[in-house]
Amino acid sequence: TLALFSQAPTDIKKPTCDDELPMLALLTARDLGYPVRRYNQFNTCKAWPDDKNKSIVALSYLQKPPVDAGQDTSNDDYGSDDTMGDYDLDVMIINSTTRKPLARLLQKAAISSDAWRFGGITIDTARYRLAPGVRAFGVRTSHSGSSRVNPASDTSLYLYVQQQGTLHQIINGLVTSSTRGEWDTNCTGEFEQTERTI
Repeated sequence: TLALFSQAPTDIKKPTCDDELPMLALLTARDLGYPVRRYNQFNTCKAWPDDKNKSIVALSYLQKPPVDAGQDTSNDDYGSDDTMGDYDLDVMIINSTTRKPLARLLQKAAISSDAWRFGGITIDTARYRLAPGVRAFGVRTSHSGSSRVNPASDTSLYLYVQQQGTLHQIINGLVTSSTRGEWDTNCTGEFEQTERTI
């Protein structure tokens, strides 16, 4: 007699913020009604250091719809690049299991992308201790210039603190890293880099 047994796989992990792809952020975006494909978006998440049952999620979505094929964009300040425009920034602390937002702040048109191109967001969980029991966290945005002769890039910090069910922004776009340069696109040139720590 041959007996067959089935066993549920044990190697399936629930979505976390430590995966290569931020699945928890993408699932949270879906739960909140964000479209699965909406032109251009940058989503990320990270576990809250003081409580592994909580996660920080940051979602950024382009407001402007993409340009249709054949559409005349000669009078469009954004041109025909569907990555350019204003991005909403939706920042929240969620329950890592249920994905329910515990505190949230939605900022309309918080980030712009044009010739100074928006390149993405990351979450900063350094020890921003404001007071006993009060810890802030950051969202960092990256931008870069479009000139090959004069390359430039910035990283900016937005700092948030939770007060009950609300997030409050306490630092707005502080440039923490900046690179500027000028060269002949071959070999000769000058570059400078500035780093700030708070």
